[in-house]
Amino acid sequence: MKFRSTLPVIVALVLSACSSQRDVADGSFDYLDALELEPLVLPEDMSMQNRRTRFLLPEPPQVDEPLLGTDLTIRPPRQIIPIAPGSRIEESVTESRIYFDSVEGIDDLKRWIWDQMIVVSENFETDFEADFDQGTITTERFRILQSSRAKPGFLNRIRRERVVSESEQAFELKLTVAAHGRSAALETVAVNPEWYVNDSRELNPLLLGRSLESLVLNRIATHLNRSYRLDRAQYTRDSIEIGTGETRIGDAALTMGADFNSVWVLLPGVFSELSITVNDLNQGEGLYFVTYSPQQSRLGRLAFWRRGPQGPLELRNNTEIEFSVEEYDGVVYLAPRIDGEALSAEAIERWVPYFADAFRAQRDL
Repeated sequence: MKFRSTLPVIVALVLSACSSQRDVADGSFDYLDALELEPLVLPEDMSMQNRRTRFLLPEPPQVDEPLLGTDLTIRPPRQIIPIAPGSRIEESVTESRIYFDSVEGIDDLKRWIWDQMIVVSENFETDFEADFDQGTITTERFRILQSSRAKPGFLNRIRRERVVSESEQAFELKLTVAAHGRSAALETVAVNPEWYVNDSRELNPLLLGRSLESLVLNRIATHLNRSYRLDRAQYTRDSIEIGTGETRIGDAALTMGADFNSVWVLLPGVFSELSITVNDLNQGEGLYFVTYSPQQSRLGRLAFWRRGPQGPLELRNNTEIEFSVEEYDGVVYLAPRIDGEALSAEAIERWVPYFADAFRAQRDL
């Protein structure tokens, strides 16, 4: 009986002991005794630097019924990609702007950029005003299709109803070129962008203006990159000379005084001239996997008894070749291997006139 009477008392003591335990912060509490200082007073000949506004978040517009959940459109901002030769962006700049430096093969930097600004503006199929001397282009307001998706619901799918999202805006482009003409900056501003869904005005997605500006700059950069590659390829067609040499690992190779990209884009046409079929390629590794097939007719392909050397390259029909393409010291090396074995220098020497004719044949394309 004594045990039963004392048990509640013991339990109560244990619980009270547990409840009395609490975590206490370690360290000094001297900061509680710190004195409050007077506001900082600047001397008369000093001025306080203005607060930087780069990282301030924009105030959302006041609406009666705020959008929540799936009703709120959140789109990741489109990034500016400086893919044009000599182009770059600066992280500290908040405007939509690409910087350009003159590169080999570009004699008139302003004209080179301006021509592609005109091309992109014309592709928008809207009216615009262009001033070459000032480096400015201003478009009229127009719409860009941003997305089109099937409207949910069985009946909507039967009726082929769609949800069409468009942006409406004008663009102002400004090209500024340094006095020496070797560097430039291209800036784009989307003027009063608006968002429409099935022709109904909707709240703009976050960072819509920035995404539209990046769209224009990326299109111009893409056109510049393509224009530069085509110009370099044309230069290569007109001036390339074929010779022989050795790669860094000692393989016999055809040599060309040109850059890697120019030779790479011409090789499919060169191979076609020589009855070589491209099976696969890897530009990152600089490899072409091809098959030499000089017997193009159906009867020729069926003539399996004719397995001797064929065509100008003096190889058997359907011979598989691996071409490696390397550039160093301003020279491109085109080295063939068959069954993993490099060809002899004498064999490569016999190929020179045929490859030279095939490269020259690209001139009229």
